[in-house]
Amino acid sequence: MLTFIVITMFLVVIVFWGWIQFRIGVYSFGDTSFHIARIYEIREAFLSHQIPIWLNFLTFSQMGQAINGMYPDISLWPFVLVTSWLPLVEQVVAIRILIVLMTFIVTAISLYRHRYLLNTSLLIAIIYSLSGYSLYQAVTEFQPNTGIIYIFSFPIFYIIRDLLSQSRLEWPLAVQAALLFSIVMYSHVLSAIVLCIIVAIILLYKWLIKGDLKKVVLLNIMTMGAFVLLFSLPIVYRYLIISRSGISTPYSKGAVDSIHLLLNPEMQQFSIGWMSRTNISLVSLGLMFLTLIFLKKDQNQYKLLVIEALLIIMCTNLFPWHLFQKLPILGLFQYAPWRFGICLNVIPIILFLDNFKEANPTKWFVMFAMALLSLSAAVQCVIETKDVGVYGGTAGTPVGSMVKIDMPLVLNNIVRDYAPKQVALGITNQLKPSAEKRVQNPQILSGSEKVNVEKRAIANNNGIKLTSRKTISGEDISLPIFGYSSLKYEVLVNNKPVSYEIKDGYIALRGKTLIKKGQNVKVIFKNPSLYNWSLVVSLGTFIIATIFLLVRRLKQNDFVREV
Repeated sequence: MLTFIVITMFLVVIVFWGWIQFRIGVYSFGDTSFHIARIYEIREAFLSHQIPIWLNFLTFSQMGQAINGMYPDISLWPFVLVTSWLPLVEQVVAIRILIVLMTFIVTAISLYRHRYLLNTSLLIAIIYSLSGYSLYQAVTEFQPNTGIIYIFSFPIFYIIRDLLSQSRLEWPLAVQAALLFSIVMYSHVLSAIVLCIIVAIILLYKWLIKGDLKKVVLLNIMTMGAFVLLFSLPIVYRYLIISRSGISTPYSKGAVDSIHLLLNPEMQQFSIGWMSRTNISLVSLGLMFLTLIFLKKDQNQYKLLVIEALLIIMCTNLFPWHLFQKLPILGLFQYAPWRFGICLNVIPIILFLDNFKEANPTKWFVMFAMALLSLSAAVQCVIETKDVGVYGGTAGTPVGSMVKIDMPLVLNNIVRDYAPKQVALGITNQLKPSAEKRVQNPQILSGSEKVNVEKRAIANNNGIKLTSRKTISGEDISLPIFGYSSLKYEVLVNNKPVSYEIKDGYIALRGKTLIKKGQNVKVIFKNPSLYNWSLVVSLGTFIIATIFLLVRRLKQNDFVREV
């Protein structure tokens, strides 16, 4: 009965939560406006009955930046599709609520499938979905891609555990693992790399320290890897093709930062709260301490404690990032807690559940208390959003500013991410001053001559139309559109095709060209046909594999398994 009351309260909180956010709108904290711009591109593509293209011709100042292509978006498609009937800001709120609801549902199902009582599974699902990173992205910084990964935290934990403990080839298990890892790939490639690093560390431990690494475990992982590659072909293909052009390095590449525990006596960076992004949440920390007080002598629990401790260390400067930050891939992590911090809240819950028997009154008291506190914290966080310190922002406001989201901000953000390397400025998060000037004041250039143009997306959103405000003539006229040498464009002057080249990171008209006042220059891009076919193959096999596993479990009555 108490569980039913708590579940009812959870649903009431979600409805109230949505109502409040619909009323107050969305604030651009951190990367919020960046991700809303991506959602807007996907939304407009679907409303035009098209697959989203690789280049941004609607947002980020309509420069044709390759953010769509280089930042995985496939996991976002279903969320955008089912909410596309709403206005943009309300759509963002709806996606936030959907991610929280999905986190609750998937967590409850995953725990129930692993022999926990239904009441236990539901209470823990409430606690998990209304604390830590789930609560953070729902009310503060909107990061839907990592939020989607967070939905599947417990299934990913259990599938990794099962993969590493097999004594024979289990290809259905490998396929299931591949489906989950592919969702991560569809969402955020660096998060997929983080998972691979965690698995690799466990494998090294089993091989070098325990000496019990079985070849069949590696075979299962290799099988999983082959299916992940098949399911993720569109993402891999996009990365390879666009990267050939030479794109700006990620912000602070080769300068990985972390939480400073040493050389920082006050530990000011290690702040803990009910919601968290870069460290363990107050909920998980409380469960961890409670577990340690009553810890059983169980080797499995000791192993999980070691893994949790390792993840915490990798968020801090206790890990020698200065030795690893120049290595490929690891040098892209920017701020280590962003990558490993969201992984910290699963193991404390597993330890708590496994350490106390189901009938233990302490366990039930803690779960009910934390569920009620989570509900209260969620409501308080949303209400406090209304009182957030907001200062005025305009079009062109940098990412990270705290302003209320409006369409000019969504359309005219300026970021360096994935711009051609010729226009980027070192390892800072900025474009070159000359490039930033062309973004803010679009002009056609011919030698020393500059002509202002009006920019407008073409009807089906797969290109841009420039209207010249005065006549210009010259050799190799440079357009205020970023150009990628590995991509194929169609360029038209007054609706007639012309040849072009990529020069200094921009599209330039080859040879002598005359553009009269009022004439249009169109730049059109279409996704490669091979990419479209890879989408059909990968998503088709993904759906078929999902259906196959569901049917197989139905036949085997395998929806509840032993731990």
